Amino acid sequence: MGDLLRRALDRPAVLVLLGTAGLLFALVAVGLGVWSLVLLARLGEASVCERDFSGICLTEREATVAERVVNHGRSWDPDPSWRLALHGDGPEPTDGTRLWVDFRPQDDLDELTTNQRVTVVFIEHEPAWLRLPSGAVLESNQHPQYTWAGAFSIAAMIAGPSITAVVTGIRGRRGGWFANSPGHGYGPDRWWLLFLVGLVGFVVQLAFPRPHLFHVLLGLGLLAGLVAYLVWRVLPVPSSGRHAPRRRRWHSRRRHSRGPDVTG
Repeated sequence: MGDLLRRALDRPAVLVLLGTAGLLFALVAVGLGVWSLVLLARLGEASVCERDFSGICLTEREATVAERVVNHGRSWDPDPSWRLALHGDGPEPTDGTRLWVDFRPQDDLDELTTNQRVTVVFIEHEPAWLRLPSGAVLESNQHPQYTWAGAFSIAAMIAGPSITAVVTGIRGRRGGWFANSPGHGYGPDRWWLLFLVGLVGFVVQLAFPRPHLFHVLLGLGLLAGLVAYLVWRVLPVPSSGRHAPRRRRWHSRRRHSRGPDVTG
């Protein structure tokens, strides 16, 4: 499978196609990030929806906390998910009255317990926060202030390798769009710095409003591995390798300076 992928990435047309698809996904992520910023900017003036779950407005639903599920099938996620039973219609008819909500570590999260009656506040179709009986407010992962940074970070992570794919494919097209061009093989270059910036941004945004040790360690491990790989692939060859061509040229000049050998 790896060898097949390697051969596919040696063909300019495949690189350009994959890179273009990646840039389209990155553009969609940028659009989601911009829309999250628009929602965040207009959140203070948002009023109750005249028609539920429509436009930049708020819809409230009473709900009962039905279940607390650790990991929710995601072994990498240490934070629990909460299943709520809505008292009324939800934003998605296919889900009925069932709603799953995730929260980052924050103050008052320990007040959330099962069989508790809470108020869910939706922005458009997303559950932005919960209002507890004590008056405390818990912001969910769908709150706009948590979604915009992640969207932009993911866009940068996708855009870097995608630009590299397009540029590499265009450079290697001289032998034909579907020709095998191993000399112009796909690999990390300066555009992958966008991936690095996106990864740093994604790790940093996970620290708000309160860093989770698991996410911080995971992000630092991924970041260290990526930096090591980029240093290995991008930095210049060691000095001994740079001098090797000079030695070959010097021997060539010396051989020509002696002139042709005459025997006999």
